Amino acid sequence: TMQHTRCVVFLDEAGLPMRNHKKMVLKVLHKYLDECKVSFVALSNQHFDSANENRMVIVRRSVASLDDLCTLALACLGPNLNNIGNSATKGLVKGICQGFLNILGDSNMADFFHYRDLIYTFRHLHRYQLTHTGTRPSLTVNPELLLRALEENFNGVEPSLFQHLVSDVFK
Repeated sequence: TMQHTRCVVFLDEAGLPMRNHKKMVLKVLHKYLDECKVSFVALSNQHFDSANENRMVIVRRSVASLDDLCTLALACLGPNLNNIGNSATKGLVKGICQGFLNILGDSNMADFFHYRDLIYTFRHLHRYQLTHTGTRPSLTVNPELLLRALEENFNGVEPSLFQHLVSDVFK
């Protein structure tokens, strides 16, 4: 029935509209949030202004550690891999995650790349680099396929910055 229905606005990249300070596009939500007519979930890499922050509960995530990123990566690759626990797979995952942490620490690239880029890189590897041996798949990654995954998910910066990323990952 209508009385048991709850409207929820889910806005990913909610910080993007705030970059244009002349147009306060999220202001349209104030009335609905104040009257509790809708629930609003916003994901953002930036802080909201005070008017919006006063209308919400804020949950902040701390910077992920190398172990956190490796756990996330292994989950993206899938728990049912034959070789998920072998040292070569763990070494590959750790190298990519360490390269990503190096990016976050580089002032030239930190604002350009985010966790979703890393997640989609591992999803790409999961999708295109699985081989089926027996009943469970195994991860087999060659350098060309890894480079393609990086190009698809971390491209869009100056060639020198992308080369820096690739050298970090392939160390």
